[in-house]
Amino acid sequence: MVGSAMAVGPVRYLTRPGTAYAQVCACAGSSCACGSACCDGYTDFCCSINNGNNQCPPGTFEAGWWRADGSTFCNSGPRYYVDCNVVCGSPAYTCQCGTSRCDHRRVACNQFRYGNCNRQIECFGPIACRVVSCTPPYQLYSTCDQTTLWDDSTANHTVDCPAPQPARTGNQVFSALSEKVFEVADASFNDGTPIRQWTPRGAAHQRWAAEPLGDGTYRIVAAHSGKVLDVAEFSREDGGRIHQWGWHGEANQRWRIEDVGGGYTRIVSVHSGKVLDIAQNSRADGAPIHQWSWHGGTNQRWRGLIATPAPPPTPTAGKVITAAHSSKVLDVSQVSTADGAAIWQWSPTGALNQRWLVEPLGDGTYRFVAAHSNKVLDVAEFSRVDGGRIHQWTWHGGANQRWRIDNLLDGTFRITSVHSDKVLDVSQVSTSDGAIIHQWTWHGGLNQRWRGVL
Repeated sequence: MVGSAMAVGPVRYLTRPGTAYAQVCACAGSSCACGSACCDGYTDFCCSINNGNNQCPPGTFEAGWWRADGSTFCNSGPRYYVDCNVVCGSPAYTCQCGTSRCDHRRVACNQFRYGNCNRQIECFGPIACRVVSCTPPYQLYSTCDQTTLWDDSTANHTVDCPAPQPARTGNQVFSALSEKVFEVADASFNDGTPIRQWTPRGAAHQRWAAEPLGDGTYRIVAAHSGKVLDVAEFSREDGGRIHQWGWHGEANQRWRIEDVGGGYTRIVSVHSGKVLDIAQNSRADGAPIHQWSWHGGTNQRWRGLIATPAPPPTPTAGKVITAAHSSKVLDVSQVSTADGAAIWQWSPTGALNQRWLVEPLGDGTYRFVAAHSNKVLDVAEFSRVDGGRIHQWTWHGGANQRWRIDNLLDGTFRITSVHSDKVLDVSQVSTSDGAIIHQWTWHGGLNQRWRGVL
């Protein structure tokens, strides 16, 4: 089908990448139903796979761009897309559904190039992902020229992206046995990719950040993927596999870093009590890292994993969070400091009851702390229904006080309760002072979109 499309109209195919793929159900080897985003032939947004950042990820470069007219995301004006092709020879990306989900478009499947950016780079791999903007790419990237191609069918493509995360650098972690480091195999971004030892190269998939979880334990994060060291299948056995996985916060992703003398540490799973160990005392590249009972051998001793200090306190001023439909702000009613005080929208005054500290909780979720009361946004009575009240309450750490923040790529954010999976919503789409904030099923209206969150 693709070959036929190229033979009949190569120019049309190159400028409209979905044309040939729309005729077949090609879902990157996944068992997704025809009609899912993964099957439409287009490439996923970079913010999906690059820790929320709307830019070309490591191992890729800006290779070309196109324009789509009539986008609702750019005030009905043109919207621009930049293809991020893989650097030639990079093993970091494989063809799959973005974030391994059928509701995300494909990653690293489409093998073509517009060529109106970085023309000097002749060798390239597939399109890993695409950057989206309301600004022409030649104004953003000096390597892009003004040669314009169009694909209006992409004008209103969208995806829910996580809030941008700070770039991680991390450290190489050396074995006392081999002087090799542990790394994510093939620099993969996929969940389930094994951890192995390899000759140090300084690459991002060989660098790890130890991030404190507030209880004396750490998560150990791969700098290139943002995924964490994880004991596969919650194994408690000697030889249990270690791989990378998206953070969920269970004990099989939590580690203790314990000094064993001589500048070395042992890295202990909170889940199993076993330690990171090079299989069979191997000194070879590619030897797997697994868990094993502690015996003190050099294949269980590591150096270089430096624990990251806890972040400094958030400034007390906080953020003003504005409803996209009304330009009014999240406000604790009557400037109350009491548990149970309602949250409503109000015209901005600059007062502390309209300011919020948006504090990360280390698992991809956040709490919203009122600057005047030090209490947090809370789904009242643990409600799961549409219309459930939102009020302030003393922090206890429950799921009804934890929130996900999704970047909607139009300058607004969606704020979703971890407890109910419903979103902050201004009741009845009101634009009046005093309109109640409650939770509601996501429908995408402007009364569910917020500015100034991050």
